Amino acid sequence: MEEFESYRAAYQKTGGSFDIIVGSLPNAISTMLGILLAALIFGSKAFFQNASSYTIGVAIYEIIQLYLPERTFDIWDIVATLAVYIVVIVFYFSILWIVEKRKDLSAG
Repeated sequence: MEEFESYRAAYQKTGGSFDIIVGSLPNAISTMLGILLAALIFGSKAFFQNASSYTIGVAIYEIIQLYLPERTFDIWDIVATLAVYIVVIVFYFSILWIVEKRKDLSAG
């Protein structure tokens, strides 16, 4: 864990964009997997609400890290979480739109 913290501190000092992306990748992956898991467990009827709730929870946890010892708050983790949330929501509603268009073409 100590190696990760020293790496994180180093990339924050250099400000390299690739390092920021790599550092925030665990948050991005957890957001994507968490939203997909919620969809599998609860179904698609409340997909938007479940995805939003999960994303808010991840963001709140990141903010709480300001007050937890040996935890690192990083604004880029919140940015990555919100970016993945937006991509997943857009993807989900795009798929719904395509399905509806195909139904209309089949019916008409």
